[in-house]
Amino acid sequence: ETYEFRLRDFVFRGHVVCSAEAQRGRLYTDGVRWKFPVASARVKAYIEKACDDFFKDHEGGLKRAISDESEEQLLGWEVNRIYQELKNSFREDSVRAFEEDNGLASEAGLYRKILRQFCEGRELTVPPADGTAYEDRMALLYIGTLTGTVPEQTGVSHVLIDEAQDYGPLHMAVMKRLFSRAVFTVLADVRQAFYPAAAFTDPEELAAFFPGAERCELRHSYRCTREITAFANRYIGEVPAEGQARSGDEPVLLRENPKTAIPRILGGLPGGTVGILTRTGPEAAALHKALRGRARLVRSPDDTFGGGVTVMPAYLSKGLEFDTAILVNCERSGEPGNLMYTLCTRALHRLFIIEGY
Repeated sequence: ETYEFRLRDFVFRGHVVCSAEAQRGRLYTDGVRWKFPVASARVKAYIEKACDDFFKDHEGGLKRAISDESEEQLLGWEVNRIYQELKNSFREDSVRAFEEDNGLASEAGLYRKILRQFCEGRELTVPPADGTAYEDRMALLYIGTLTGTVPEQTGVSHVLIDEAQDYGPLHMAVMKRLFSRAVFTVLADVRQAFYPAAAFTDPEELAAFFPGAERCELRHSYRCTREITAFANRYIGEVPAEGQARSGDEPVLLRENPKTAIPRILGGLPGGTVGILTRTGPEAAALHKALRGRARLVRSPDDTFGGGVTVMPAYLSKGLEFDTAILVNCERSGEPGNLMYTLCTRALHRLFIIEGY
Protein backbone atom coordinates (compact mmCIF):
# COMPACT_ATOMS: atom_id res chain seq x y z
CA GLU A 1 0.00 0.00 0.00
CA THR A 2 2.90 2.38 0.63
CA TYR A 3 5.14 1.14 -2.17
CA GLU A 4 6.78 3.95 -4.18
CA PHE A 5 7.05 3.01 -7.84
CA ARG A 6 10.29 3.79 -9.65
CA LEU A 7 9.39 5.52 -12.91
CA ARG A 8 11.53 6.77 -15.81
CA ASP A 9 11.10 8.51 -19.15
CA PHE A 10 11.15 6.14 -22.12
CA VAL A 11 12.98 7.80 -25.01
CA PHE A 12 13.27 6.66 -28.63
CA ARG A 13 15.84 8.44 -30.77
CA GLY A 14 15.66 11.62 -28.73
CA HIS A 15 11.84 11.67 -28.48
CA VAL A 16 10.11 11.15 -25.11
CA VAL A 17 7.61 8.43 -25.92
CA CYS A 18 6.24 7.96 -22.40
CA SER A 19 7.20 10.32 -19.56
CA ALA A 20 7.56 9.33 -15.92
CA GLU A 21 5.08 12.04 -14.98
CA ALA A 22 2.45 10.64 -17.35
CA GLN A 23 3.00 7.18 -15.90
CA ARG A 24 2.59 8.55 -12.39
CA GLY A 25 -0.82 9.85 -13.33
CA ARG A 26 -1.96 6.32 -14.09
CA LEU A 27 -1.38 5.38 -10.45
CA TYR A 28 -4.20 7.63 -9.29
CA THR A 29 -7.83 8.39 -10.02
CA ASP A 30 -9.30 11.54 -8.51
CA GLY A 31 -6.31 11.75 -6.19
CA VAL A 32 -6.74 8.22 -4.80
CA ARG A 33 -4.05 5.68 -5.61
CA TRP A 34 -5.06 2.34 -7.02
CA LYS A 35 -4.05 -0.82 -5.20
CA PHE A 36 -0.70 -2.26 -6.19
CA PRO A 37 -1.77 -4.87 -8.78
CA VAL A 38 -4.18 -2.46 -10.48
CA ALA A 39 -1.71 0.44 -10.37
CA SER A 40 1.14 -1.58 -11.90
CA ALA A 41 -1.18 -3.02 -14.58
CA ARG A 42 -2.41 0.48 -15.48
CA VAL A 43 1.14 1.77 -15.86
CA LYS A 44 2.19 -1.16 -18.06
CA ALA A 45 -0.92 -0.77 -20.23
CA TYR A 46 -0.20 2.94 -20.56
CA ILE A 47 3.42 2.33 -21.57
CA GLU A 48 2.30 -0.13 -24.26
CA LYS A 49 -0.33 2.27 -25.61
CA ALA A 50 2.06 5.23 -25.58
CA CYS A 51 4.61 3.23 -27.57
CA ASP A 52 2.01 2.09 -30.11
CA ASP A 53 0.63 5.63 -30.48
CA PHE A 54 4.11 7.12 -30.97
CA PHE A 55 5.05 4.68 -33.71
CA LYS A 56 1.68 5.12 -35.40
CA ASP A 57 1.97 8.91 -35.34
CA HIS A 58 5.53 8.81 -36.72
CA GLU A 59 5.20 5.81 -39.01
CA GLY A 60 6.05 7.65 -42.23
CA GLY A 61 9.11 9.40 -40.84
CA LEU A 62 10.42 6.28 -39.16
CA LYS A 63 10.09 4.22 -42.33
CA ARG A 64 11.93 6.87 -44.34
CA ALA A 65 14.67 6.88 -41.70
CA ILE A 66 14.94 3.09 -41.91
CA SER A 67 15.37 3.31 -45.69
CA ASP A 68 17.88 6.17 -45.49
CA GLU A 69 19.99 4.43 -42.81
CA SER A 70 20.25 1.15 -44.69
CA GLU A 71 23.38 0.53 -46.72
CA GLU A 72 21.28 -1.48 -49.19
CA GLN A 73 18.18 -0.68 -51.16
CA LEU A 74 15.24 -2.06 -49.15
CA LEU A 75 11.95 -3.27 -50.58
CA GLY A 76 8.70 -2.04 -49.06
CA TRP A 77 7.98 -5.26 -47.19
CA GLU A 78 11.50 -5.20 -45.71
CA VAL A 79 10.98 -1.66 -44.41
CA ASN A 80 7.65 -2.70 -42.87
CA ARG A 81 9.27 -5.71 -41.17
CA ILE A 82 12.07 -3.61 -39.65
CA TYR A 83 9.53 -0.99 -38.55
CA GLN A 84 7.41 -3.62 -36.77
CA GLU A 85 10.49 -5.12 -35.13
CA LEU A 86 11.58 -1.70 -33.85
CA LYS A 87 8.12 -0.95 -32.48
CA ASN A 88 7.69 -4.33 -30.78
CA SER A 89 11.16 -4.43 -29.25
CA PHE A 90 10.93 -0.85 -27.92
CA ARG A 91 7.51 -1.53 -26.39
CA GLU A 92 8.64 -4.82 -24.83
CA ASP A 93 11.92 -3.33 -23.55
CA SER A 94 10.05 -0.40 -21.98
CA VAL A 95 7.57 -2.63 -20.14
CA ARG A 96 10.39 -4.94 -19.05
CA ALA A 97 12.40 -2.00 -17.72
CA PHE A 98 9.40 -0.85 -15.64
CA GLU A 99 8.99 -4.38 -14.26
CA GLU A 100 12.69 -4.75 -13.45
CA ASP A 101 12.89 -1.30 -11.83
CA ASN A 102 10.07 -2.34 -9.49
CA GLY A 103 10.92 -6.00 -8.97
CA LEU A 104 7.86 -7.11 -10.92
CA ALA A 105 9.73 -9.47 -13.23
CA SER A 106 9.43 -12.05 -10.45
CA GLU A 107 8.18 -12.29 -6.89
CA ALA A 108 11.76 -13.07 -5.85
CA GLY A 109 13.03 -9.76 -7.22
CA LEU A 110 10.45 -7.73 -5.34
CA TYR A 111 10.97 -9.83 -2.21
CA ARG A 112 14.72 -9.20 -2.25
CA LYS A 113 14.05 -5.49 -2.63
CA ILE A 114 11.72 -5.57 0.39
CA LEU A 115 14.26 -7.58 2.40
CA ARG A 116 17.05 -5.19 1.46
CA GLN A 117 15.06 -2.16 2.61
CA PHE A 118 14.05 -3.95 5.82
CA CYS A 119 17.62 -5.00 6.67
CA GLU A 120 19.24 -1.69 5.82
CA GLY A 121 16.87 0.12 8.15
CA ARG A 122 17.77 -2.18 11.03
CA GLU A 123 21.52 -2.72 10.53
CA LEU A 124 20.95 -6.37 9.58
CA THR A 125 22.91 -8.37 7.05
CA VAL A 126 21.31 -8.14 3.61
CA PRO A 127 20.48 -11.67 2.32
CA PRO A 128 22.35 -12.82 -0.81
CA ALA A 129 20.63 -12.27 -4.13
CA ASP A 130 21.34 -15.73 -5.55
CA GLY A 131 18.13 -17.60 -4.92
CA THR A 132 15.79 -17.94 -1.96
CA ALA A 133 15.50 -20.37 0.91
CA TYR A 134 12.67 -22.86 1.40
CA GLU A 135 11.40 -20.80 4.32
CA ASP A 136 10.89 -17.84 1.96
CA ARG A 137 8.47 -19.66 -0.35
CA MET A 138 5.28 -18.62 1.45
CA ALA A 139 6.46 -15.00 1.50
CA LEU A 140 6.96 -15.20 -2.28
CA LEU A 141 3.49 -16.66 -2.75
CA TYR A 142 2.00 -13.98 -0.52
CA ILE A 143 3.71 -11.27 -2.56
CA GLY A 144 2.27 -12.90 -5.66
CA THR A 145 -1.25 -12.53 -4.26
CA LEU A 146 -0.56 -8.87 -3.47
CA THR A 147 0.88 -8.02 -6.88
CA GLY A 148 -1.72 -9.98 -8.81
CA THR A 149 0.68 -12.48 -10.41
CA VAL A 150 -1.02 -15.24 -8.40
CA PRO A 151 -4.71 -15.01 -9.37
CA GLU A 152 -7.55 -15.18 -6.88
CA GLN A 153 -9.60 -18.40 -6.92
CA THR A 154 -13.04 -16.84 -7.18
CA GLY A 155 -14.75 -20.12 -8.07
CA VAL A 156 -14.08 -21.73 -4.67
CA SER A 157 -16.98 -21.31 -2.24
CA HIS A 158 -15.80 -23.33 0.78
CA VAL A 159 -12.36 -24.09 2.21
CA LEU A 160 -11.73 -26.74 4.86
CA ILE A 161 -8.34 -26.53 6.63
CA ASP A 162 -7.37 -29.48 8.78
CA GLU A 163 -4.37 -29.56 11.15
CA ALA A 164 -4.37 -25.75 11.01
CA GLN A 165 -1.93 -25.55 13.92
CA ASP A 166 0.81 -26.58 11.46
CA TYR A 167 0.21 -23.48 9.36
CA GLY A 168 1.64 -20.05 10.11
CA PRO A 169 0.33 -16.50 9.67
CA LEU A 170 1.68 -16.27 6.11
CA HIS A 171 -0.08 -19.50 5.10
CA MET A 172 -3.36 -18.19 6.46
CA ALA A 173 -2.91 -14.77 4.86
CA VAL A 174 -2.27 -16.40 1.49
CA MET A 175 -5.37 -18.59 1.73
CA LYS A 176 -7.54 -15.67 2.82
CA ARG A 177 -6.42 -13.76 -0.29
CA LEU A 178 -6.61 -16.72 -2.69
CA PHE A 179 -10.12 -17.67 -1.54
CA SER A 180 -11.51 -14.29 -0.54
CA ARG A 181 -15.09 -15.27 -1.49
CA ALA A 182 -15.08 -18.60 0.34
CA VAL A 183 -16.44 -19.68 3.70
CA PHE A 184 -13.73 -21.24 5.88
CA THR A 185 -13.95 -24.17 8.28
CA VAL A 186 -10.73 -24.40 10.29
CA LEU A 187 -9.82 -27.34 12.55
CA ALA A 188 -6.83 -27.01 14.86
CA ASP A 189 -5.27 -28.36 18.02
CA VAL A 190 -2.48 -25.97 18.97
CA ARG A 191 -1.15 -28.59 21.41
CA GLN A 192 -0.16 -30.68 18.38
CA ALA A 193 1.97 -28.02 16.66
CA PHE A 194 5.09 -29.85 15.46
CA TYR A 195 7.00 -26.63 14.72
CA PRO A 196 5.79 -24.04 17.26
CA ALA A 197 8.32 -21.40 16.16
CA ALA A 198 6.72 -21.18 12.70
CA ALA A 199 3.10 -22.08 13.39
CA PHE A 200 0.08 -21.16 15.50
CA THR A 201 0.40 -22.00 19.19
CA ASP A 202 -2.21 -19.53 20.42
CA PRO A 203 -5.87 -20.11 19.45
CA GLU A 204 -6.54 -16.38 19.65
CA GLU A 205 -3.83 -15.65 17.06
CA LEU A 206 -5.47 -18.06 14.65
CA ALA A 207 -8.98 -16.77 15.40
CA ALA A 208 -7.84 -13.20 14.62
CA PHE A 209 -7.73 -14.14 10.92
CA PHE A 210 -11.48 -14.85 11.02
CA PRO A 211 -13.12 -12.03 12.99
CA GLY A 212 -16.71 -12.74 13.94
CA ALA A 213 -16.39 -16.44 13.17
CA GLU A 214 -18.43 -19.02 15.06
CA ARG A 215 -16.12 -20.92 17.40
CA CYS A 216 -16.65 -24.43 18.73
CA GLU A 217 -14.23 -26.02 21.21
CA LEU A 218 -14.02 -29.80 21.04
CA ARG A 219 -13.21 -31.18 24.48
CA HIS A 220 -13.82 -34.90 24.11
CA SER A 221 -11.11 -37.32 22.94
CA TYR A 222 -12.33 -40.34 21.02
CA ARG A 223 -9.03 -41.88 19.94
CA CYS A 224 -7.01 -42.88 23.01
CA THR A 225 -7.80 -44.70 26.21
CA ARG A 226 -8.10 -42.63 29.36
CA GLU A 227 -4.67 -43.84 30.47
CA ILE A 228 -2.94 -42.73 27.26
CA THR A 229 -4.76 -39.39 27.25
CA ALA A 230 -3.73 -38.67 30.83
CA PHE A 231 -0.13 -39.66 30.10
CA ALA A 232 0.07 -37.46 26.99
CA ASN A 233 -1.34 -34.47 28.85
CA ARG A 234 1.67 -34.49 31.18
CA TYR A 235 3.81 -33.19 28.35
CA ILE A 236 1.71 -30.08 27.85
CA GLY A 237 0.62 -29.48 31.43
CA GLU A 238 -3.05 -29.60 30.55
CA VAL A 239 -5.97 -31.83 31.40
CA PRO A 240 -9.01 -31.79 29.04
CA ALA A 241 -12.39 -31.43 30.68
CA GLU A 242 -13.47 -34.77 29.25
CA GLY A 243 -11.74 -37.96 28.18
CA GLN A 244 -12.63 -41.13 26.43
CA ALA A 245 -14.60 -43.51 28.62
CA ARG A 246 -12.68 -46.48 27.23
CA SER A 247 -9.97 -47.76 29.57
CA GLY A 248 -6.86 -49.81 28.85
CA ASP A 249 -3.25 -50.57 29.78
CA GLU A 250 -1.01 -47.97 31.34
CA PRO A 251 1.73 -46.65 29.00
CA VAL A 252 5.05 -48.45 29.44
CA LEU A 253 8.38 -46.59 29.70
CA LEU A 254 11.49 -48.65 28.91
CA ARG A 255 15.15 -47.65 29.12
CA GLU A 256 16.96 -50.20 26.98
CA ASN A 257 18.16 -50.79 23.46
CA PRO A 258 15.15 -50.67 21.09
CA LYS A 259 16.71 -53.35 18.88
CA THR A 260 16.12 -55.87 21.68
CA ALA A 261 13.04 -54.28 23.28
CA ILE A 262 10.91 -53.94 20.14
CA PRO A 263 11.00 -57.64 19.08
CA ARG A 264 9.96 -58.58 22.62
CA ILE A 265 7.10 -56.05 22.55
CA LEU A 266 5.90 -57.24 19.14
CA GLY A 267 5.90 -60.84 20.34
CA GLY A 268 3.51 -60.00 23.17
CA LEU A 269 0.96 -57.99 21.19
CA PRO A 270 -2.47 -59.42 20.29
CA GLY A 271 -2.21 -58.08 16.73
CA GLY A 272 -3.51 -54.94 15.04
CA THR A 273 -1.54 -52.05 13.60
CA VAL A 274 1.78 -51.00 15.17
CA GLY A 275 3.54 -47.71 14.55
CA ILE A 276 7.23 -47.50 15.50
CA LEU A 277 8.09 -43.79 15.49
CA THR A 278 11.62 -42.37 15.49
CA ARG A 279 12.98 -38.83 15.58
CA THR A 280 14.47 -38.80 12.07
CA GLY A 281 14.37 -40.59 8.73
CA PRO A 282 17.88 -42.10 9.07
CA GLU A 283 16.98 -43.45 12.53
CA ALA A 284 13.84 -45.06 11.08
CA ALA A 285 15.87 -46.66 8.26
CA ALA A 286 18.48 -48.02 10.69
CA LEU A 287 15.83 -49.47 12.99
CA HIS A 288 13.96 -51.00 10.07
CA LYS A 289 17.15 -52.75 8.98
CA ALA A 290 17.75 -54.06 12.50
CA LEU A 291 14.23 -55.54 12.68
CA ARG A 292 15.07 -57.83 9.73
CA GLY A 293 11.82 -57.78 7.82
CA ARG A 294 9.44 -57.61 10.78
CA ALA A 295 8.23 -54.14 9.77
CA ARG A 296 7.58 -51.95 6.74
CA LEU A 297 9.49 -48.69 6.32
CA VAL A 298 7.72 -45.44 5.41
CA ARG A 299 10.23 -42.84 4.19
CA SER A 300 8.05 -40.06 2.80
CA PRO A 301 4.42 -38.90 2.58
CA ASP A 302 4.28 -40.51 -0.89
CA ASP A 303 4.85 -44.01 0.46
CA THR A 304 1.80 -46.25 0.75
CA PHE A 305 0.70 -46.71 4.34
CA GLY A 306 -0.69 -50.17 5.09
CA GLY A 307 -1.51 -52.28 8.12
CA GLY A 308 0.76 -54.44 10.25
CA VAL A 309 4.00 -53.08 11.73
CA THR A 310 5.37 -49.82 10.30
CA VAL A 311 8.56 -47.87 11.07
CA MET A 312 8.54 -44.15 10.22
CA PRO A 313 10.01 -40.83 11.34
CA ALA A 314 7.79 -38.98 13.78
CA TYR A 315 6.89 -36.10 11.45
CA LEU A 316 5.12 -38.50 9.06
CA SER A 317 2.75 -39.76 11.75
CA LYS A 318 0.55 -36.64 11.91
CA GLY A 319 -3.08 -37.63 11.39
CA LEU A 320 -2.36 -41.36 11.74
CA GLU A 321 -3.42 -43.76 14.47
CA PHE A 322 -2.23 -47.22 15.51
CA ASP A 323 -3.52 -49.89 17.84
CA THR A 324 -0.04 -49.78 19.39
CA ALA A 325 2.49 -46.94 19.17
CA ILE A 326 6.17 -47.42 20.08
CA LEU A 327 8.16 -44.18 20.43
CA VAL A 328 11.92 -44.50 20.13
CA ASN A 329 14.05 -41.72 21.69
CA CYS A 330 11.53 -39.07 20.64
CA GLU A 331 11.89 -37.13 23.89
CA ARG A 332 15.27 -35.87 22.67
CA SER A 333 13.53 -33.45 20.29
CA GLY A 334 14.05 -29.74 20.82
CA GLU A 335 10.29 -29.28 21.30
CA PRO A 336 9.39 -32.30 23.46
CA GLY A 337 6.08 -30.97 24.81
CA ASN A 338 4.03 -30.58 21.64
CA LEU A 339 5.88 -33.37 19.84
CA MET A 340 5.48 -35.96 22.59
CA TYR A 341 1.83 -35.05 23.17
CA THR A 342 1.15 -35.58 19.47
CA LEU A 343 3.08 -38.83 19.22
CA CYS A 344 1.57 -40.35 22.35
CA THR A 345 -1.92 -39.67 21.04
CA ARG A 346 -1.21 -41.73 17.91
CA ALA A 347 -1.88 -44.82 20.07
CA LEU A 348 -5.40 -46.21 20.32
CA HIS A 349 -4.88 -48.96 22.92
CA ARG A 350 -1.21 -49.43 23.88
CA LEU A 351 1.74 -47.05 24.19
CA PHE A 352 5.43 -47.91 24.68
CA ILE A 353 8.16 -45.31 25.10
CA ILE A 354 11.76 -46.43 24.72
CA GLU A 355 14.40 -43.95 25.89
CA GLY A 356 17.94 -43.69 27.10
CA TYR A 357 19.98 -46.23 25.18
